[in-house]
Amino acid sequence: MKGLAAIALVVFLSSVGADHEPHAANKICKFYSELKEDGFRTLAFIGLSQNLPESTPSEFKSLVDQAVVTVSECCKKDHHEDCNKDPEHMFQREVCASQSVAEKNGLKHCCELTAASRTQCFVDHKSKILVNVSHEPDVSAQVLCKEYKEDEKKHLGEFIYYFSRQHVMLQPQIIVGIMHGYNEILKSCCHEKDVQSCFDEKKNLFKQKTEERVTELMSLCLIQEKYGDRIIKAKKNIQYSQTIPQASYAQIESFKNRVSTLTKTCCSGNMIACMRERKELVDELCGNHALVSQCEHLSECCKKSVVERGSCVQNMKVKKLAGLSEHYEVHEHLAETCKTFKDTPDKALGKILYEISRRHPEASQQAILRHMMKIQESLHQCCNKADVGTCFKTAMGKSTLEQKIEDDTKYYSNLCATDKEMGHEGLEKRLLAVSTSIMPQASFDVVNTIAEDLADVISPCCKEESKHRLLPCAENKVTNIIDVTCHKIKPETINPEIAHCCNDSYSMRRICINSLKPNTAFQPPLLTTQTFHMGPELCTNDANKLLLASKRLLYSLVQQKTTIKPEQLKTIATKFNELRNKCCAEADKAACFSTEGPKLVTESETLLKA
Repeated sequence: MKGLAAIALVVFLSSVGADHEPHAANKICKFYSELKEDGFRTLAFIGLSQNLPESTPSEFKSLVDQAVVTVSECCKKDHHEDCNKDPEHMFQREVCASQSVAEKNGLKHCCELTAASRTQCFVDHKSKILVNVSHEPDVSAQVLCKEYKEDEKKHLGEFIYYFSRQHVMLQPQIIVGIMHGYNEILKSCCHEKDVQSCFDEKKNLFKQKTEERVTELMSLCLIQEKYGDRIIKAKKNIQYSQTIPQASYAQIESFKNRVSTLTKTCCSGNMIACMRERKELVDELCGNHALVSQCEHLSECCKKSVVERGSCVQNMKVKKLAGLSEHYEVHEHLAETCKTFKDTPDKALGKILYEISRRHPEASQQAILRHMMKIQESLHQCCNKADVGTCFKTAMGKSTLEQKIEDDTKYYSNLCATDKEMGHEGLEKRLLAVSTSIMPQASFDVVNTIAEDLADVISPCCKEESKHRLLPCAENKVTNIIDVTCHKIKPETINPEIAHCCNDSYSMRRICINSLKPNTAFQPPLLTTQTFHMGPELCTNDANKLLLASKRLLYSLVQQKTTIKPEQLKTIATKFNELRNKCCAEADKAACFSTEGPKLVTESETLLKA
């Protein structure tokens, strides 16, 4: 990919406000001025990588160069009228100007259209692009560092090229942020003595955080598609109310509505419009000087560069706001609430959601939404009653948010105890056993991926300094995984109970899945040496291969008896390790496994019948 070197991609770490540019009145000049040329080239290259799967980086060079010429003209005094159009128009125009690029990538018919029709055609075409799963060559850390030191821009350009093609629906700013993370790994490790160990350690954490961010954004799009604007607005109401409790309800209302619109744009695949709208939203937030001055964490985010501010705001953590009452008592505001509820129920519920959320940063979005379901039901039941207060208290019964927080925190605390006592692998195995017991029809790959993903997001949450951060950290991330998993696994092909939970209300799906009992109706395959193969390949020092082998054994055993007891699992696992140690010490390892393996299978069958 020699053409990448000429593109001269660099990270844009700073920006200048458009108000300081002499000709920043038009949209294109404003867009270009804030990013500066290097930043603009980076984003253009990402856009081309995502939209033109049949083109090569060398073809991108001329397109990027021409785009730079076009947009820089917009900052001259006598700029052309296209400068007042949105940046996506400019991007499409440059693609369409190259007939060979347009034809090669199947965009010729789009280029024959104009204005909004052409934009929609580009978006529709992008949604049909098959994700390029080719990966950057798996090379050693020493080779990566050599390439990085020889030509930093080229190496980072190659990273962006591969990553953008694998994540065609990911926002450009997010990709640049991820590149920042990759760049930091190289900077810190390429000067170490043991480069490979440093790189392996940091790369795993980087990969985990990257996958978590991709899952989060994919989840948001799936929620938009499955549940619509109402849930998106509710989630963002909670998020902003918890992280910026100093904001007024009117401000939160404005932000959540803007984010709902932004989510539609970003999930449609129009990444240039997505990037522009996202930046405008953060500009609006940071432009509220009265609010920023009250929020130290928000103030710090607003000082960051254009590319960093959005992610910073997204990940803000705050303490409970001093001066607020401990609880928001809905029944004390029933007269006003019921009046609004009759005419505009979403507005009344939105105000309650705001007041509750800003008082409970220790609650997850899902716990608050479950509590709101009961409040909504009680308002429906009571707002037309003469004695609305008594009716509401009776309808709510003993249902409290505090109890939901306590119950949910206890669930995750138990998982954290496993993580602490048995380590990350122990947590993975526990989650694998539970997943297999409720859906033994699923393949090993499916349940193993679920277990690994859940353990990867829960473990870091267990290490939160404040115990009050555990629930919102874990529950929000676990719910993201449920969103994506339910979309990927096609639950109706596994069993109806899993399908039912996947189609339950947004906030109830984790509760629904946890309430499932082991599937005792499943007819397992016969337990044989083929079902669980034991051979000389187990005589390895590769920890990852051994872990995978032990998890396959666990999966096979739980499949055989979904109600298997922990002591039964422990007994068979111990016998398996003894067999492995014995056979791996033999000269003829294969002969030993072929003799001893069937004996273990028979012993296991007998034990499982007990």
